[in-house]
Amino acid sequence: MANASADRRRRCPMSVGGRVMLQGWTVVGHLAFFPVTLDRQDAGWYGLAPGSVSPAHQRRGSGSALIRDGLACLRAPGAQDCVVRGDPLYNRRFGV
Repeated sequence: MANASADRRRRCPMSVGGRVMLQGWTVVGHLAFFPVTLDRQDAGWYGLAPGSVSPAHQRRGSGSALIRDGLACLRAPGAQDCVVRGDPLYNRRFGV
């Protein structure tokens, strides 16, 4: 199973790191995903870590764009699903 996880990371490097949103050379937002194992087995699930967007860029759709982009990247190589801990009303908009 470790090979499946490594293969998934090669196809979507973001899955072991994150996404950043830049304005010029300045990072204005960040989002991270990490592999989740079930009974120590790779089941194709990922966790969404808390993200951040600079206060000056909040309420403009930046966080939503980061989440949608990250989820699309996870789905492309065939991730089974994504789990998240946070505000259910906010996260429900993304199907997580």
